Amino acid sequence: MTFFRVNHRVLGAAVIASWGAVGCVSSSDNNAATGGTSSTGGTSSTSGGTSTSSGGTSTTSGGAGGAAATGEPGAVACPKATEALLVDFTTPGSTGTDATFGDFTATFSGGTFAFPPTSATYPLTSDTTGGNWHLTGMVGDYSGFGFFFNNCTKVDASMFSGITFTVSGTLPAPSGANTLTFAVGTAGDDIPSSWLNAHKTNATDADKTPNFGRCTPAASQYDGSCAAPSKSIPITTTPTTVTVKWADLSGGKPQGTVNPAEITSITWALPAPAGAGTATATTYAADVTIDNIMFIP
Repeated sequence: MTFFRVNHRVLGAAVIASWGAVGCVSSSDNNAATGGTSSTGGTSSTSGGTSTSSGGTSTTSGGAGGAAATGEPGAVACPKATEALLVDFTTPGSTGTDATFGDFTATFSGGTFAFPPTSATYPLTSDTTGGNWHLTGMVGDYSGFGFFFNNCTKVDASMFSGITFTVSGTLPAPSGANTLTFAVGTAGDDIPSSWLNAHKTNATDADKTPNFGRCTPAASQYDGSCAAPSKSIPITTTPTTVTVKWADLSGGKPQGTVNPAEITSITWALPAPAGAGTATATTYAADVTIDNIMFIP
């Protein structure tokens, strides 16, 4: 069983820094974190995972302006999403640290991830032993959490109207913003893997997994010209059910909102602290609990 693992440093730095400013997201080795300029999703330091994949088909239709979304050579589309429930953290797929959904054979499947990982200076700890997803840590870097997709980089969730989840917690960031940034990557706003592979920071970096991205950056993957649609979610210590329709997500570039037939990432970003990722970062204690994540019929 092969998972596309996320390059959390790239995902965190570009996704969160850009979301805070212009909503920028970019592509990574994990379809869960593919997005506009630095990916979604979603997509903090760790190494990227495998770039191999098998099975599936990369041929679909749709996209911004009715463009054909055949994807990069080798891009694999997920099975269509037909089950509303993604994760309620009580199923056999909950391991105590993470949780999975789907059967990893014939249905849309994947699981949870948090970044930075436990090996980082400021790790975000993931705990599902309480029947929910509890994320804690001293935030001093670009941090967040989301879903990876199993062996594929795009899912058709067009039979649903959005996503709902229950969330609570405290995020006393230096800015005082007790909010999460929720983003759903869409192929029309993602950077093609071929472009990313042709513009590597280091020539020896592993190639990105073939994806369905169609946004070519104006200058660099971090310039804000490719961005995932997002929405700011206020949180309190009282568990609150949040309903996000696809049209509620905005700020995508060049495609303003989500095309539900071409979802490439689902992520939540914590507020980035001042000096994120440096030795002088202004840290704060994060405590977030999320539960009952599902598509809205």
